[in-house]
Amino acid sequence: MGISEGSEYTGIDAALELMSMPKMDTLSGKVTNVNGDPVESVIHVFKVGKGSHLLHQRKAFTGADGSYSVKVREGSEYVVLAIPLSDEYMAQYYNDKYTFSDADRIPVNGNVTDINFVLESRPVYNNGISGMVKDSQGNPLKALIIAKRKDVDINSVLNNYRTFTDDNGSYSFSNLVPGDYILFAMPDEGYLPTFYTTDGTETLRWRKADPVSVGETDELTGIDFTCMSIDEAASGFAEINGTVSDNLGNPISGAYVYILNSSNVAVAYAITDSQGRYSVDGLFADQYKVMTDSYGYTTGEKDNVVADYNSPQSVNLSVSPDVPTGVQDQGKVINKYSLDQNYPNPFNPTTTIKYSLAAKTNVNLVIYNVLGSKVAVLADGIQNAGEHEVQFNASKLSSGIYLYELKAGNFTQIRKMILLK
Repeated sequence: MGISEGSEYTGIDAALELMSMPKMDTLSGKVTNVNGDPVESVIHVFKVGKGSHLLHQRKAFTGADGSYSVKVREGSEYVVLAIPLSDEYMAQYYNDKYTFSDADRIPVNGNVTDINFVLESRPVYNNGISGMVKDSQGNPLKALIIAKRKDVDINSVLNNYRTFTDDNGSYSFSNLVPGDYILFAMPDEGYLPTFYTTDGTETLRWRKADPVSVGETDELTGIDFTCMSIDEAASGFAEINGTVSDNLGNPISGAYVYILNSSNVAVAYAITDSQGRYSVDGLFADQYKVMTDSYGYTTGEKDNVVADYNSPQSVNLSVSPDVPTGVQDQGKVINKYSLDQNYPNPFNPTTTIKYSLAAKTNVNLVIYNVLGSKVAVLADGIQNAGEHEVQFNASKLSSGIYLYELKAGNFTQIRKMILLK
């Protein structure tokens, strides 16, 4: 339709359809301990989609009687997590689960009630990790320290500990579930974060971190971090932004995105939000590499990103879950017998037990309760040398402490495991 100057037109009508708002329902329940006493908790409600990935999160707090309620969208599916405010109890997904992948999906087609939690007391271990965070000159830094337990689901509520340094740059963890940990230090503004390495060198990649092994009574000291100051290249007017998502297109929240200069030195970084978005500004006009690293995922990066003062440069990165293939290194020589700590531990209801054999021999792997009664036989016969693993399903057993014993030739070792239902 042409429009001429000085002309008037009438009858140019448009009809707008009223957009219907989604129907909201209430999801409610209660959080108590095993005695029925209320436990003050934060309730996280995750809307899930295809592949059971997080799409949206709502949060609520329990009342004095342990009850909670939260508005959710009808026709959707949710996962609910209860995190106690007290360290006396362990967090839990509904229904009596400890990882996001195992958690029950709750369909909402009306108000949902009785999404209740009975939280287990946290086992007490007389162990700990302590150390310092400092800059390259040895000055103490304020920092957040994160300890993630390896060999468990990355979304497990049993594998993540956080603490802050004091004014002297010192930090400490106590009462840790025994296992191998990856430690990460995120200092105040002006310094780059780093994972822990035994030689003290900085690394931005979790796969290059050196794990710290903690037993039930280990007190590990001197687990120190040295954080480097951020280069002055982050003092211009250029911007790089974008998203980080997994191989299915789902956003990755909490991913670290680093901007590296031509010398492969990080000059700035950002952390993705709940929608996987990030933005880094204050850069000089230059050519950079953009790299993302998030625990449990592969590294994503893009080279030759040109940032200028005309408009923001958009860089979207994709990563994939870093899942072990289960294929063992056939060239690895096993020269000793060993029995590893089961993982996850505590567990419900399944766990994995790994052991190594230095030679072909008769193997007997047995589970006992604390009274010494045999409750399961996992292996009984001749096995070849090498690394082995078995799954133990305790779905028919009650919560408690159990012992597992490996006998292989003249070798005998016993370890303890905890079943929490």
